[in-house]
Amino acid sequence: MQNRNEVHTHAAERAPAAQQERKAGENIGVRGCWELLIKLIILVVLILILFAWYFGRGESIVGRNPYAWLILLFLILLLLWLIWLQKHFVSLNCELTAPDGCVIGHKDILSGRALEPVVGTATGVGFVRYTLELIYMGPGGDVSVADGIVYADSGVPDTTPPFGNHQVSAGTLGYVDLEKAGQAAGVNLQDAEFRVRMVVFGLGGVTRTCEKTFKVVSVSAYIKTVGGAVAHHVSPPAEPLRIADSAGAPLATVGGSLTVRGAADVFGCDKRIDEYHVWVIPGFGFAQPSDGGPVAPGPDWVEVASVVYTDPNPSVYNSRVNWNRLIPPTSFLTNVAWSTREEIVWFDGVPITLVVPDLIETSWNSLPRNGKFTVLLQLIDEDSRTFYDIQQVWIDNKDFLGKITSLGYQGEPGEIPPCADIEIHDNSGNPRILEIRGYATDPLIIAGDESSSPAVPGDVSPRTSDNFEQYGVTFRKQGAAAENALLDSTTPMPSRATWRGAVGQPAVPPVGVLAALDLSALDLSTGPNPNVADDQRLAPGESCTYLILLRGSDSTIVSESSDHQIPGGFYPFPVKIINNIV
Repeated sequence: MQNRNEVHTHAAERAPAAQQERKAGENIGVRGCWELLIKLIILVVLILILFAWYFGRGESIVGRNPYAWLILLFLILLLLWLIWLQKHFVSLNCELTAPDGCVIGHKDILSGRALEPVVGTATGVGFVRYTLELIYMGPGGDVSVADGIVYADSGVPDTTPPFGNHQVSAGTLGYVDLEKAGQAAGVNLQDAEFRVRMVVFGLGGVTRTCEKTFKVVSVSAYIKTVGGAVAHHVSPPAEPLRIADSAGAPLATVGGSLTVRGAADVFGCDKRIDEYHVWVIPGFGFAQPSDGGPVAPGPDWVEVASVVYTDPNPSVYNSRVNWNRLIPPTSFLTNVAWSTREEIVWFDGVPITLVVPDLIETSWNSLPRNGKFTVLLQLIDEDSRTFYDIQQVWIDNKDFLGKITSLGYQGEPGEIPPCADIEIHDNSGNPRILEIRGYATDPLIIAGDESSSPAVPGDVSPRTSDNFEQYGVTFRKQGAAAENALLDSTTPMPSRATWRGAVGQPAVPPVGVLAALDLSALDLSTGPNPNVADDQRLAPGESCTYLILLRGSDSTIVSESSDHQIPGGFYPFPVKIINNIV
């Protein structure tokens, strides 16, 4: 899945492209010249003695003793062995065979990296080590790409060593990090050319250099947003959605009508997109497919976008691609069909109106689904190579439940219905506390099952399955300038231990005390109250109509603009309050 402006690179066949290879001539070096000269002089003397003895002229030196003959041969062989062992002669081999032409990389070699193997030979007599360098052949000249190479140890990536310390014959020398290559090329990646340079080092400072050039077929195929929620990093398959593009932003759930945005684009080496598809799959169990392989949609998959760029008419194909590239970072992916639009282009200072192909943008209605889902993007290029990205998403289409069912005097029996009279003081003249009773809660997305045996617990993970955000209670006297806040709570009523919306639990939550109002705060004769404005209060003997209001919401992004709230935005409960103090 790929950095949701990230370049997505993958393994594929290599197409021909402009390339070059430069190899230094055969490098043979000599080390320890004086030591070698002495050994050669001794060797020549011994060989001359051997020939003299063989032709019968060396009796005065070695005689006819066979042991002298054996010692002489041993000394000659010993000198030859020492010359070879101490590597006085250095001969190095340097050859690169890959990367070559157009490459697209492998994501399955090293987690989190898009790598292309560097294949060749680094061997020789007197071999010490080899180094690899990635070079971007930019418009302003060659640029060495920092950290562009990962060396190989027996063909396996090893990020530790700064060079290769073993000989390799027609094998994997290392890997090009194509993400680093893409970052170096930047906006020029579509036409960028790169070079790998290898230097083989031998004893005595002898070196040999060889190079290979290549281009990169690049694919941007990733999901950045779903339903207005954002994936901060697009590559990790399990990256969660958040309310903002920040690693520290709160987690997000989405509902209602959803769009999917990101990138679906092929560029570099003159390659093009063929088609792409977007599916919604139940659960988080679907693993991201390997690039290059097929997928078989399941019966419970929902295809929310299917766009085919190809056409029997090549000019139509070219026009669709040229005018509808879905480039990073947040192009619209939930497109359903082709239409046309007008574009104005300037030709020799004259505006010309062109009618060009246009993708029809749409959204997907997620109702009535709830729970965990996986969004899958499949991109297919014109060479039938496939590329994938997935994004896990929590979908919530459960309504927020909130209602004031009644009022009641704390410590006194009975329920007070709407529009009833509320007296501030009891019969003894003591101020009362008024309880606002009802419920304000949001069912868990995965609420569990209380009817099974044993019961299946709900998922109370915050900000995902349990995305209750808040409820608040306010009141307003008729004619007052504004509402007066009574309570803001981030805890649902009733508690999760009492009600979660599980199977087997009542559809309507149990009633509890949402808030309590000390009615003495409404008595104007008690003096100023810092928590209640004077226009909300009553003088002795005065009465007035009040509206008690309940609001509540969850944190779900609904249709990319709002959240789940109490229907209508609030629940009103009208009463008449009387300051019955004598």
